[in-house]
Amino acid sequence: MFIYLFIIILSFLLAFLNLDKSMINSKKNVYYSSLFMSLILIVVAAVRYETGYDFFLYRDSFESIPSLFEIFSKDLFSNSNFEWGYTIFSFFSKSVLNSFQFLLFCFSVVNIFLLQRIVLRRSPYPLISIFIYICFFYFFMLMGQMRQGLSMVILYYSYQFIINNNFKKFLVTVLIASSFHISSLIFLPAYFIVRKRIRTSMLIIAFAAIFLINDFLIEYLVDWVEKMYLSNPSSFVLYRFYVYSVHYVGDFSPMAYYEKIVLAIIIIALYNNKRILKTIPDYHIISNIILLGIFIYMIMIQTFTVIGARGANNLLSFSVFLYPMFLKSTKSVFIKYLIFGAITIYPMIRCLMKLYSEESYMHFKTFFVQFF
Repeated sequence: MFIYLFIIILSFLLAFLNLDKSMINSKKNVYYSSLFMSLILIVVAAVRYETGYDFFLYRDSFESIPSLFEIFSKDLFSNSNFEWGYTIFSFFSKSVLNSFQFLLFCFSVVNIFLLQRIVLRRSPYPLISIFIYICFFYFFMLMGQMRQGLSMVILYYSYQFIINNNFKKFLVTVLIASSFHISSLIFLPAYFIVRKRIRTSMLIIAFAAIFLINDFLIEYLVDWVEKMYLSNPSSFVLYRFYVYSVHYVGDFSPMAYYEKIVLAIIIIALYNNKRILKTIPDYHIISNIILLGIFIYMIMIQTFTVIGARGANNLLSFSVFLYPMFLKSTKSVFIKYLIFGAITIYPMIRCLMKLYSEESYMHFKTFFVQFF
C-alpha cells in the first residue's frame, strides 16, 4: 500500500505548489512537474501484476488474441468480447512483443500522455487536475477498468469541438472513444444539450424530476431494454447495453449517491456566478456536462447500476477541469485555499478508503514477483 500513499501524497504536494504561484510560477515548471508525475503513473500502472479490478479478464483476453504471425489462421475478433479499438490496440502490441506487461505499458503511455497533454492545454491548474484524476480515476480505471479509462481521456478532447461548434470532429472523437468502451456513446447527446446556458429554475426542476422518474418510470425502461435485446440478441450494442443494465446488478453506494447530490447543488448555486463567468466564459459548458452526468447517475444507478456508474463517469470525469475552474475564479487567497482543501482532502480520503477496502488492490504486486 506504500506505493498508493506515495503517489497520492506526491501529487497532492505538486497540486499545492501549483496553487501557490511563488512555488511553481511558469508553464515550464508546470510542464516538467506534470511530466515527472506522469512518468511515475506510467511505471506503476505498467509493472502491476494481479492488481486491479479486471487484471485477469484483460490478461485472458490478451492471450486469446492472435499475433501478427497468427492473423492468417485466426479471426482477430472471434475470441474477443471487447470493442474493436481495444482489440486492434492489443493485436499490434502483441505483434511487437508477446507480453501482457508490454500491453499494460503501451496502454499506460497512451492514456497518461493524452491526459497530460489535455490538462496542460485546458486546465487552469494542470497539477490539480492530475491529482483529481489520480484520486477518482487512475487507480480504478487505468489500473482497473482499462478500456473505459482510456475512452474517458479521449472524450476530454471532444470538449474543444463543443466550444468551437464543430460537430463532425466531436462525432469522430466520441466514436474513437467508443471503440475502446461502448459506454462513451452516451456522450453523443451532450453536444446538443450542454452548449447553451440554461435557466437556473429549469435546472432545479430537472433535479426534482429525477426523483419522480426513479419512482414511476424506471421499471418501464427496464422492460424496454430487455425486450429490445431479446428481439435482436446478435447486436453488439444491444448486448452491451443489456449486460450493463438489466442483466447485471452491481453495488449501490449511498455515499457516492449523496456526493453527487451535494455537487449538483453547488454547481446549480454557482451556475450564474458573474465572477466565474467573467473569468471562464465556457464555464457553463463544463457545468452542464457534469450536471448531465449527475442526472444520468441518479436516474439509473439504483436499477441500471453499471450504466448509471459507467455511463455517467464519462461526463463526471470532466470534474478534473471543473474544480480547477472554481479555484481560478476565486480572488480571495483565504477562500482559494479553503476550496483547495475541500476539493483535495475529500477525494484523497475517499480514494484511500476504497483502495484499502478492495481486495484486488490490497496487496500491490509487480511482475517481478514471477522471478522470485
